[in-house]
Amino acid sequence: MLILGINGNFSAEGEEIARVEEYSFHDSSASLVRDGVLIAAVEQERLNRIKQTTKFPAHAVQACMAKANVTPDEIDAVGFYVTEDFVDSTLNELYMRNPTVPAIYSRELIKERFALDLGWQLPDDKLHFFNHHYCHALSTYTRSGFDDALVLIADGRGDWESTSVYKAVDGKLEVLAQVPAMFSLGLLYSLAT
Repeated sequence: MLILGINGNFSAEGEEIARVEEYSFHDSSASLVRDGVLIAAVEQERLNRIKQTTKFPAHAVQACMAKANVTPDEIDAVGFYVTEDFVDSTLNELYMRNPTVPAIYSRELIKERFALDLGWQLPDDKLHFFNHHYCHALSTYTRSGFDDALVLIADGRGDWESTSVYKAVDGKLEVLAQVPAMFSLGLLYSLAT
């Protein structure tokens, strides 16, 4: 199975009106995994030369596909690193503050970027959204070398959480505790600095 993972904003290179604030959806990137093995990964900033870019990772996706010598038709699934509900809620806030910005939601925005930037009509059933902290926890645990582990994720904000604790046993993750984003030490630090 060939899986493309992406993260970032929905704004194209050179687009004047960002879909969401610059601090959201930062460090755009793409990665390609074949049967559980990472075969390519690149941050968009390495290609567009904008530090911590939020722009849609079109160049990163192209670079990953070129490295793996694959076409869009060969990709079985595309994963986005936050839940659809969270992204759409964030977009709702933007649309309420900026009524002139057309209300288009995450699934359509991602598919639109794939079509415009990559010439790929991404099928709806290939696009999947995942909890941000779960993604951090799973990537950490699977690369740790441990069968059993306690995984701590401390983030400024990922979906609705700032901190999560997982019990990892035999390839499965169980949430033990979560701290809501409103109590985030990372966001407090960002506001103070």
